[in-house]
Amino acid sequence: MLLAAAEGPARRGTILQLFVSAPVETDEIGNAGDPEVRIGNVAAQVLSSGVAPGLAGLRRIQVVVPADAPVGSAVPVSVFYPGVDLNTTHVAVE
Repeated sequence: MLLAAAEGPARRGTILQLFVSAPVETDEIGNAGDPEVRIGNVAAQVLSSGVAPGLAGLRRIQVVVPADAPVGSAVPVSVFYPGVDLNTTHVAVE
């Protein structure tokens, strides 16, 4: 599961928080290292990735919305870990 946390549309150049979970019976994400994040198929800079404080079973990823990310009300956000498939979610970008 992949969720994006934003108070209103994400703005280019600002930080976006993502929350991801893996199936409870696996620890694949915990051992996969830093993810690759794409916003509108544009690589985003990953600032941090780790266990989400106070949220058991979730990892928090903080990324910078790329300056050249597309704008719109439903821009796809994808997270890739080696060997782990995650869903894509959508965020508004302006």
